[in-house]
Amino acid sequence: NKNRDVRMRRQEKVLGCLLLVLLLISLVGNAALFLWARREADLAAARQAEIESLRQEVEELRQEIKALRSQAENRTLFQETMDLVVDRTETLRKLEAQISVTRRLVSPEEMSRVVLQKMEEEYTLEDVRRDEIVLVALELIPPDMDIYQMMTGLLGEQVAGLYDPDEETFYVVSYRGNMGALEKITFAHEYTHALQDQHFDLEALGIGDNQANLNDDQLLAVHALVEGDATLSM
Repeated sequence: NKNRDVRMRRQEKVLGCLLLVLLLISLVGNAALFLWARREADLAAARQAEIESLRQEVEELRQEIKALRSQAENRTLFQETMDLVVDRTETLRKLEAQISVTRRLVSPEEMSRVVLQKMEEEYTLEDVRRDEIVLVALELIPPDMDIYQMMTGLLGEQVAGLYDPDEETFYVVSYRGNMGALEKITFAHEYTHALQDQHFDLEALGIGDNQANLNDDQLLAVHALVEGDATLSM
């Protein structure tokens, strides 16, 4: 009986050890399974994030392509509209272009830069200071007024179109990114200046740098004629 009890106790110990080993194996297996499942979940989340990122990139590319197509269509429409205004202006003014003229539809900011550049070329700071001395002496402006700043600010905001006879280029501001009624009539006005320049030579009349032989009254008369003609066509 004692030997049997000893054997039973040994068997119980062995079974206990086996159960403990099995329990440890189970715990290790569960932990490994948990880590594997977590890693797979992380990989799946990373893949899903990559897929979402790719979808977003594809959507952005689609929007860019759509915008480029829209810009191309707008440019084509701009050109067709400008061609139509050119034809109508030539018919109304009874003058045809002798050569093609560069035409640019620009933003208000771009027009401000063009105007400021032309002012710096044609109305130097020396001219400004001389005029300020005369106007202050005549008490037409206060002594602290900066004519140059006032004119650049005014012209930069108000000029809707500009013809540059030196570059044979005219600029028209597009306020809404398209060519509406305001842009069309401004375009017609500036295109008339281009026709005047080709047929009558604006510089020879005194528009531009060639003003040496003309006094202020003559220059005013020339400008009135040229601008009145363009305004009538507009």
